[in-house]
Amino acid sequence: MREQGYNPWVVEKWNPFAKKRIDAWGFADILAFKTDMTGVLAVNSCSASSVSEHVKKYKNMKDLAEFMCAGNSFEIHGWHPWTDEDKRDEVIIREVVGFGCKEVCFK
Repeated sequence: MREQGYNPWVVEKWNPFAKKRIDAWGFADILAFKTDMTGVLAVNSCSASSVSEHVKKYKNMKDLAEFMCAGNSFEIHGWHPWTDEDKRDEVIIREVVGFGCKEVCFK
């Protein structure tokens, strides 16, 4: 993300009492902005094998629709490790850009 000019911040938190991760508004692991973009980008990061599950989960989420209606955007980044020995520390990211969420404001 930084290579694309974004200034990202991790907003996902660990709840030690419930022993689970908590996303901002239930969908955002990372919030990012860049100077040539209006609004902020919310990113949900997950394994590449669970991207389709996340798309279904977020497709009709009221908070996400309101977030997008406020002029923000949302992407799902599915990742998995490289198999090449030389690039062990890198990951491959599958982005779901222009997420197909209905841009409907719930009033």
